[in-house]
Amino acid sequence: MKLKYKIFIIYLFLLPLMLYPQNSKKQKNIQSRYGFEIKRRPPVNYTVFVDYNDSTYKPTVFISFSIQYDKIQFEKKDRNYEGGLQLTASIMQNDLVVTKETWNEKLTLNSFEKTNSKDYQLYIYKFRNIKPHNEDENFQCVISVMDIVTRKAFIDKRSFKINKFNENKNIIPSTKLIFLLNKPKRNFSIPINPNDSILDYGRTYYGYFRLLKNIDDSLNINIRIYKDQKKDQKLIRQMYKKVYNDSVIIEIPTAELSEGEYKLSLSGQFKDMFFKTEKSFSIIWYEKPLYLYKRDLALRPLKLLLSEDEMENVSDMNDEELGKWFKLFWKSKDPTPDTDYNEIIDEFYKRVDEANAKYSRKFKEGWETDQGKILVLFGKPEKIINRRYTVGKPPYIIWEYNNGLEKFTFIDEDKDGEFILVEGNGG
Repeated sequence: MKLKYKIFIIYLFLLPLMLYPQNSKKQKNIQSRYGFEIKRRPPVNYTVFVDYNDSTYKPTVFISFSIQYDKIQFEKKDRNYEGGLQLTASIMQNDLVVTKETWNEKLTLNSFEKTNSKDYQLYIYKFRNIKPHNEDENFQCVISVMDIVTRKAFIDKRSFKINKFNENKNIIPSTKLIFLLNKPKRNFSIPINPNDSILDYGRTYYGYFRLLKNIDDSLNINIRIYKDQKKDQKLIRQMYKKVYNDSVIIEIPTAELSEGEYKLSLSGQFKDMFFKTEKSFSIIWYEKPLYLYKRDLALRPLKLLLSEDEMENVSDMNDEELGKWFKLFWKSKDPTPDTDYNEIIDEFYKRVDEANAKYSRKFKEGWETDQGKILVLFGKPEKIINRRYTVGKPPYIIWEYNNGLEKFTFIDEDKDGEFILVEGNGG
């Protein structure tokens, strides 16, 4: 299912605390037990964005960063779990500090499960009225985050520019194009995507930029999305939007897009002036179930859904036919066919992953065991009656669903840890 975000916006900046420097431009991959790499979100991400005041166009530097809860040390306090960060953000120019802020942030979570989750805390800090040491456009952002409990620190530096306005009278200057996690509310901080040009699969984002010239009438914006092919880029979406001020927020249909590499291009014309801004981006499914990385793996547990004849028919298909069949099979079950993300396939293969994690045997995947099969088909039981340590008879477990109307009884007859289904009335 979709990743849940707890957005805690304080005009604060920064990059979280970590055991080692992370760069949001770098993709983190880990090795799966099947030998291929799987993608995981870096635990720390941040990005720097320069915006300008509505009337004076003086620069304001935003720093947006996120840190996963499982990288913060929490301590139990009463019924909650508390952690803390000490944050420092510095803007530098030619190794001289232009401005600097340090402050502490307290985090409180209400469950131990959340402290070990991949959910993240988002912070946004902004520096106003920056007074550079000289006319040079180049700056550096230096961030430091320290876990107050462990005293472990994360420190990183990133270069950015505060550009001078374009003097070309035929061009409307603008800020760079960035992605927002959601549409900002009035008088509230803009929720900048801390992962910059990497977007989560299945999520809708908003493009944001500011025109650095007053527009006294509406402006039509041409929105194009290109997908990278092997040798070129293919136009896959084109839309138009009319805007009425210099601060432009556009909903981008990223939830409709599959994983891959893309480019967003925005352009427009006002009288005899033109503007154009572009941004390349990637869409990554960080929470993709393991079996969906390889089609041969994904086909295996389908025997739980298909008859023997249907499975035999599938096994006779060539690779191209198999790919088309697999896509159509799950598309027919998709509750939201207008988006690329399919909640049903995601849930099915997440259950497969969970079954493998809990019930795998030496020569048998977890989903192939009786408990694994029921978990995949019915989900987690509402109630478990556990009699693993009974005296005088084999250990047994009862899973109940639908307020007890559906029950499955598993017995460990050989007392080897594998529970076999002996009775069940599930639909």
